[in-house]
Amino acid sequence: NGTNFENPVLQRIDNEINFDWKDLSPAAGINPDYYSVRWTGSIEAPHTDTYTFYIKSDNGRRVWINNTLIIDKWIKDWDIYYSGTIYLEAGKKYDIKVEYFEEVGGANIKLEWASSQTPREIISSSQFYLPNFTTSGLEQIPSLTKDELIIYPNPVVSKLYIDYNNKTVKSVTIANSDGRILYYNDNSFNTNIPIDVSNIARGMYFLVVLNSQNEKVVSKFVKQ
Repeated sequence: NGTNFENPVLQRIDNEINFDWKDLSPAAGINPDYYSVRWTGSIEAPHTDTYTFYIKSDNGRRVWINNTLIIDKWIKDWDIYYSGTIYLEAGKKYDIKVEYFEEVGGANIKLEWASSQTPREIISSSQFYLPNFTTSGLEQIPSLTKDELIIYPNPVVSKLYIDYNNKTVKSVTIANSDGRILYYNDNSFNTNIPIDVSNIARGMYFLVVLNSQNEKVVSKFVKQ
């Protein structure tokens, strides 16, 4: 809450930056007006090229790529596309930071990119990596006991289930050992509905669960 990150309320994983909150609050605990958001992580370009990043929001916005501020419009206008360019090499991870503030009225934000080899599009989760991601870092996050959080079958071939002792699940994320987000669901997730992992390659993965108390729980599973 606050247009300059004054009062931290919520931390979560978003799979892309493409939101239209209208006149409503973007999440529980956040005011419908006068708030700010900061997204951080890494981004990987599919091709070596000069990329143009486009952002449209109501209200202010800033975009850093590789610690370079390429878009700086921290002003109270709305629904205007701003852009900035930067050269990126394929297969290389670059730090990305996007900041946004909302004053009053409608609220929305959309982040896109384009290059000579990439059509203009919303940047998808397949190009994003979790911030400061290390395997050891995830393993150090306190996990609940096996009686409270169970994922099965493990190893899994196609369908993965979560048993969370009747607790409410706010979001579920699957990431590989590099931090690439392969699956994300924060839309009324039901633990009785299986997660389809049949298209994920064989290997070890991390399942990150956020519960209604904003507790982050991490478990490892093996895809066969």
